[in-house]
This record gives sequence, C-alpha cells and structure tokens, in this order.
Amino acid sequence: MSTPSGLTGQAERRRWAPAADHQARPAWLADDGYTDQVTGCHNRRYLLEVLEPQMAISSRYGFPLAVVLAEVAGFRSFRFRLGDAAADHLLAEMAGILRSAVRASDLVVRYGEASFALLLLHADRYGAGVVCRRLMHAIDSHAFTVRESDLILVVNMGAADFQPPGSGTARELMAAAEAALEAANHAGHGAIVVSGTHP
Repeated sequence: MSTPSGLTGQAERRRWAPAADHQARPAWLADDGYTDQVTGCHNRRYLLEVLEPQMAISSRYGFPLAVVLAEVAGFRSFRFRLGDAAADHLLAEMAGILRSAVRASDLVVRYGEASFALLLLHADRYGAGVVCRRLMHAIDSHAFTVRESDLILVVNMGAADFQPPGSGTARELMAAAEAALEAANHAGHGAIVVSGTHP
C-alpha cells in the first residue's frame, strides 16, 4: 500500500497545494481567512486545523512529522524604528526564503507577529535539525536591505517531532515546539533547539 502524505476527508479540501511554484496559492484562500495577507503564506488558524488530521495519517501509515518554529529576534523594535511597511517587507522576504528552502510537500505558515511555522512531513527530529540548519544558512546568506541599508537579521528556531505510533495531540506537539523556540530565544544569536537539545 502506498503511503499518502496529504490530508483526507474534509481537511483534504483545505490542504496545501503541491507547488512547483512555491508562490502559488489556491484562489479560494484569498477570502476564507486561511491566508496571511502580508506574506501569502497560510496562517496559524490553518495550521492548527490541519495538524491533528495530519498526525492521524502519520500514525496510521507509520511516518514521522515535525514542526519547526522560526522567530525573528527584535522584530518589534525593528517595526517601531522603521515602520510597518518596512517590517511587512521583511516578513515577505522571510516567507520567500523559507518557501524556497523546503520541499513542495512541506507547509510554511505565518504563526505569529514575527514567527513562522513549518510542518515537515516524513521528518523526525534529526531531519528537522537538518532543515533548521539549511534554513539558517539561507537566511544568513540573504542580503536583507531596508531603505538602501543592509540589515543583519537574527532568527532563532525551535522544533519538535511526532513519532508513530504516538498518542500525542497537536496541542502537545505545538507546545513542545514552542518550548524549544523559547529555549532558542533564551540562548539567542541564531540558536537552534530541537526537542530541548541543540542539534
């Protein structure tokens, strides 16, 4: 039996599209409250709605999944100093970098004011650590420019995985990822923390 990686049933109608073009988004997303208008990514509401059924599929077919949270350090100060337009431009650039650095089957979500979530299918904590390092390299290599001035961006990342046959919930998985991000933010300077340990 083949192993599906998408969603089924009612959630299937709200799955993320496999996209050769990472910028592509289904037209229905424009008006239904599942898309962040600044970045073009799906939003937190979408992630929380699809995560539980995706974990059920993971359990049924025996493949892991992982959640990565990435947060821009000092973003509120940046918004205060340079304004909303510059801050939104930065977020849109960040979203583009994240989308281009992951697989078409992975989901990139605007999770908070200055944070993104990535749902990685068929990835355990070690795979999540590899993705985090690849993302960090992509961010460090990108020239962020605001008002003709180069900007040094610091991003911290936390991740957690779900391993079948597991009995954990989506709420518990997100709590573990948020705890890892909190630890990374505490360490600072572009830290990566996976399930409470440095990868």
